[in-house]
Amino acid sequence: MFGLRNAVGKWKVVALASAVAAVAFVLAPPDFIATVSGELINFFGFVIAAVLPAMALTATSLRGSGMSIKRLLQLRSALDLQMRFWAGLVIVSFIAVVFVVLMKQIVACAPNVECKPIEVFTYKGWSFDTRLSNAVLGYLFGVIFFQLANVLRGLQGLLAVNSEAAIGEAQQRFDDAMSDTSSQIAKIRNPPGYGDTIQLPENTGSR
Repeated sequence: MFGLRNAVGKWKVVALASAVAAVAFVLAPPDFIATVSGELINFFGFVIAAVLPAMALTATSLRGSGMSIKRLLQLRSALDLQMRFWAGLVIVSFIAVVFVVLMKQIVACAPNVECKPIEVFTYKGWSFDTRLSNAVLGYLFGVIFFQLANVLRGLQGLLAVNSEAAIGEAQQRFDDAMSDTSSQIAKIRNPPGYGDTIQLPENTGSR
């Protein structure tokens, strides 16, 4: 069920990103990337800057105090999946930054001149112009934007893992303290005669 839910979530992100790409291809002006390149680079850079610390936190989240081997294996698998998600988000954001930098000069239009799409290449009667770059950018932006909710879920998951580890460590310290106390109590020896029954002399009432 969990794998099915993940698959549905991935296809949902792909569908939404494709919709953004289609809208960008139809509505965005040919020099859209050149016009908003600074804002786009800032956005993608922000995503990278936010995810890198989360990757470091993920790599150091697994601690074994108070956890069973089975639970540790489950957490390792979950953290590995989380690390793959972080890495994918960073890679897509980096590709988007490089794409914006490369396309900025290609799609830029001269001032005071009507900006028209520039034909990039043709294939079997199909003509591909610079509007295609808007579609590619729209898809990359959609993939990153619609994954931001999963970033929050990932951070919440890391909080749960760290909380479980902290509780396990606290429980382990408590158990160790109780064991040490029990050991100290066991070493205590009663003095000679402790607990013996003392026969008191009988009082006959004679003088």
